[in-house]
Amino acid sequence: MNNSDPNEDESVFKSKLYYDLSDAVDEVSLATGVKETAAQSAKLIGKGLFNTVIFSGKLGFKILEELPEAIAKTAERQSRKK
Repeated sequence: MNNSDPNEDESVFKSKLYYDLSDAVDEVSLATGVKETAAQSAKLIGKGLFNTVIFSGKLGFKILEELPEAIAKTAERQSRKK
């Protein structure tokens, strides 16, 4: 399982699903008035949370893919100690 392409590791950080937060920051900067600024700020926070959830999910799947190999290595080390 460790034969993965080095570019595959970057796939956790790159995704078409991620929001571009620089656009959201620009929207907050261009907002006028308290109500509009608050609404744009809430959108920015929501987009940031969404990106965090996507990243966490992708990282979780990556860990699950590596788990059987890690368990096997741990079991092998434990059997050597006995």
